[in-house]
Amino acid sequence: MRIRLARYADALEVASIHVHAWQAAYAGILADDYLVNLSVKEKTAYWEQVIQQGHEKILVAESPDGIQGWVVYGHARDPDALPDTGEIHAFYVCPKCWGQGIGHALWRECRGRLAALRCKEVTLWLLEGNQRAALFYESLGFAYEFGSRQIFRLGGREVAELRYRKCFGNLEELAQ
Repeated sequence: MRIRLARYADALEVASIHVHAWQAAYAGILADDYLVNLSVKEKTAYWEQVIQQGHEKILVAESPDGIQGWVVYGHARDPDALPDTGEIHAFYVCPKCWGQGIGHALWRECRGRLAALRCKEVTLWLLEGNQRAALFYESLGFAYEFGSRQIFRLGGREVAELRYRKCFGNLEELAQ
């Protein structure tokens, strides 16, 4: 497994994982018709644009079989975030590859890159009810930040996001 920065040519595989991971992870959380109608073609166009613009930092986990997962990271976007707070903006692994260590490998590389950005803590937003992801992030040392719940509409349903946070004692810990 090799972790590297995403390239324009990766957009289709990134989009495919995006759609299939949403369909698997958010079943029962988002409306079925919304999930069924997610389009790999539309997501490909989106990811081509994002990758081409180069504003987002996107890491992919690549095996001989292709891309197995990806993570987008950077400085935190929340208005209350301190300048030394990083954020995982999105993190998905191909559902067929869940439980194979790909997420942990992506996190290790992402953590090192956040250290290079001088981040002392990292946040992420998680859809409420996504227990699999919550357990994964908790295994990495993230914890739900009480009072951070925000509600919005997605796919014709009201859903909630929860902010998780991982603080580091020092930058050396983050780089480990």
